[in-house]
Amino acid sequence: MRNALITLAITLLAFCLHSCGPQKSEVHEAAYSGDIDKVKEYVESGGPLDTLDLWEQTIIGNALAGGQVEVIKYLLSRGIDEKGRDDGRAFIHRAVTSKKVEAVRFLVERGADVNSRTLGDPVLGDKGQTPLLLAAQELDYPMATYLISKGAQVNIQDEYSNTPLITAIFLSHGTDSNPAKIFQFVRLLVEHGADINQADKKGSTPLALAALTEHQEVVDYLVQRGADINKRGENGETAFSYAAAEANKSLCEYFIRLGARPNDRLDDGSTVLMQALRSDDIAFLRWLIPTYKYNIQDRDTSGQTLLMYAVNESLATTQFVVNELKMDINARDASGVTPLIIAAKNLELDKIKFLVEKGSRVNAQDKDGLTPIMYIAQAAYVNDSGPPNDEACHDAIKYLMEHGGRTHIKDKLGLSAVDYVKDKPFPGLIALLK
Repeated sequence: MRNALITLAITLLAFCLHSCGPQKSEVHEAAYSGDIDKVKEYVESGGPLDTLDLWEQTIIGNALAGGQVEVIKYLLSRGIDEKGRDDGRAFIHRAVTSKKVEAVRFLVERGADVNSRTLGDPVLGDKGQTPLLLAAQELDYPMATYLISKGAQVNIQDEYSNTPLITAIFLSHGTDSNPAKIFQFVRLLVEHGADINQADKKGSTPLALAALTEHQEVVDYLVQRGADINKRGENGETAFSYAAAEANKSLCEYFIRLGARPNDRLDDGSTVLMQALRSDDIAFLRWLIPTYKYNIQDRDTSGQTLLMYAVNESLATTQFVVNELKMDINARDASGVTPLIIAAKNLELDKIKFLVEKGSRVNAQDKDGLTPIMYIAQAAYVNDSGPPNDEACHDAIKYLMEHGGRTHIKDKLGLSAVDYVKDKPFPGLIALLK
């Protein structure tokens, strides 16, 4: 009986769907795919033009996204305001994403502004995008060529100061897989007046970002066109420091030949060597240090050593710095933090074990009196987006206790480790610390 009722309900639903003409989802799909007859059927049967699909897009928004000129033309003839916007995007922005030049041409010929900006969508976070910036995201060469021919500004910036050139090099959807398309797009922009030294809001230049993404052909081209090798970006990063962070030996040598300064400090006082640890490429680090005569004892402005930077990277890099470079395992920065405290903050038991085995002081206190065990206790949490980490904290604290870690030390506020977890739902961890 139950199955029969379900079958009847499904039959009635299907009958309703097919007897009531094109539905909202159907008309939006028809607009996107260019089925003008179905769109006309819907509209002329009295269907509202402002109806939204499941993604809250209008009928004409779908036609624009599909680049369907005839559907767009028909809907405009039915009184839709072509100055309207969907999620802060003008009609021309939607049409650009279709990758159909004819749709954009139709709008431009009706007066659409090729330099109009998106107002910004709270989800997409795309405020200040122009048609050319959107084309750069997709590396849409034909679209960009057309837009430039119609007056699109090649040095225009979005809300983050990204230009079409920076977008193509670093933010395009083809950044990883289409180096040839990126180069083609870059050359188009530069040949039409793109400023090769114009940086984004963080100060990063097209050349530095090309080095970061290891696009050698783009790097060569920008250099040939006069890009500034030593221009500093975010935190004083340069094209050379980005190449070193990617462990790109040939690119490092290339920039040196062009006048890069490998021993310039970054804004936070760190060295390129410290930044190069991010590569976790031991062979490259072995080459970099003697080649450019880095002083491994250098510290940044906060007093952090090379080992402290290494502890924030892989275990292999940490082992390299300790075993081969013989760095002081108990050195402190200006806040009294040691490498072991950093490993404890990060809750990385493999590094905690390695550093303890190499002689790290397990009860070292920073200037606030906090020990590695206290930092681990502070790190215990219940997270709505994932499982709690109390077991990992328990294992790390237990290991430190087995190697001399004391739980009753008090910090400068008079608190011991248990005070940092006593209000958390971790009875096992609380019992361990008591």
